Parts: sequence; C-alpha cells; structure tokens
Amino acid sequence: MAVKQIWGSGYVRFEHLMLGVCEFKAKSNAKVFYQEIKTKKTNINNEIITKKKGYRIKISVELYNVKTGDSEEFQKLINMVNDSFPVTIYPFYHEDEGALIADNLKIDNCILDSDFSMEDLTGKGYFQRVKLTFIKKDLVDVIPKNVNYIEYQQFIDNNDNMIITETGDSIIFKDY
Repeated sequence: MAVKQIWGSGYVRFEHLMLGVCEFKAKSNAKVFYQEIKTKKTNINNEIITKKKGYRIKISVELYNVKTGDSEEFQKLINMVNDSFPVTIYPFYHEDEGALIADNLKIDNCILDSDFSMEDLTGKGYFQRVKLTFIKKDLVDVIPKNVNYIEYQQFIDNNDNMIITETGDSIIFKDY
C-alpha cells in the first residue's frame, strides 16, 4: 500500500521576486489554515442565507536558528519582510528524486500577519526560534488537493513496530 502526503511534506521555503529564496531545511514546522469567508443574511422568513466568497489562507511557521547557515537564511527572510513586497511560501517543500515542483503546495502573494520576535531557547544564545503567521492577500476559490507523489512502501513490518523507508533504512519504536 502506498501512502501519499496531502500538500506534501518537507521544509519551509520563501521566495521573493527581487530578493531570491530562503530555506529552513534543518528544522521548520508549518501549518496551513483555510478560513471560509462568507456573508450571512436573514431573509423575511428568518432563514439564514449564506454566500461563500472564498477561502483566506493563513500559514503559521515555526523556524529555528540551530545550525551553520541558518542565521543567513533569517537575514534573507528579514529583508523580505522589510521590503513589504508579498512573498511566495512553500510550507512543505521537498526536492525528492522524481518529485516535481508542481507537487509542492505553493502559496503566493503572502504578507506577514504577526509580530517578528526571535526567542532564545537556551538562555545562552545557542538556539533561537521564531513563530510567524502569514496571510494570502487575496481569496482562493477552493482548498487545493496537491499530493506528494513520492510513494513509500512497506511502512510496518510483520511485528507492527518498524517503519521502513524507500532505501531500506528503518526506524524502530520501543514499546513502553
């Protein structure tokens, strides 16, 4: 049985028309929300009538400054935010062999919708984290159905405790 990821899986990637690309490969988490925007009216019979206008996309990302090169990516992202020009976000970007760029969920025309504050996780300056929220400036008509077409086979062995990757590597879960 093959398992495919809806909207893909991977790291957060930002693109800016003039400032290029920044990627957070080491550690990044993203969540995508589709908020339905609609108008509600009550008719003369007190029935509620709704008219859907579309979906507002919100992207919540958690980015970490934990390895060499991450600080440069943060500097690129800060430049993008300072520019006030919308960015394109790939919340679950992947470049797996055989994957197409079209497989990735791409959300363009996004602007920052939260405060930008770096958090020191250790108190000693070793690790930093930032949590940001972006919104797409315009509404979309539908929730996309993108899937990651990279197929993984044989997730669980006969003992139901091992996950096997495409390359045969395994991750073993201990029973407690």
